[in-house]
Amino acid sequence: MRSDDLHDDCQPQTGTLATNSRVVEGDIVISASAETYDNMLLSCVTADWCSAARILAAAMTRSLNDSGRRAGDLVLFGRLRKLIDAGKLDARGDLATLRGSEVRLSSR
Repeated sequence: MRSDDLHDDCQPQTGTLATNSRVVEGDIVISASAETYDNMLLSCVTADWCSAARILAAAMTRSLNDSGRRAGDLVLFGRLRKLIDAGKLDARGDLATLRGSEVRLSSR
């Protein structure tokens, strides 16, 4: 099959992964805002600098206790970067990598 044989609905849609997530509610899977994980992430961050990898590990551990809202590192790292962009977190280091960056609650 050639790529130009694909239907339009099979093409990647820009923006969908950045704004939507899937969660389990009851016994069904539903779409939810990607912001679903923001409060959980913020609850793992303090006023002291901490490795982004450590923050994500704490958030992933917490998400294991919420069977409907489990999240992987890429989703959470993306949300962490959105929180930085929104000014809710301060960051330093190389934000392209988990281990190369540190975050803390915004001092603003």
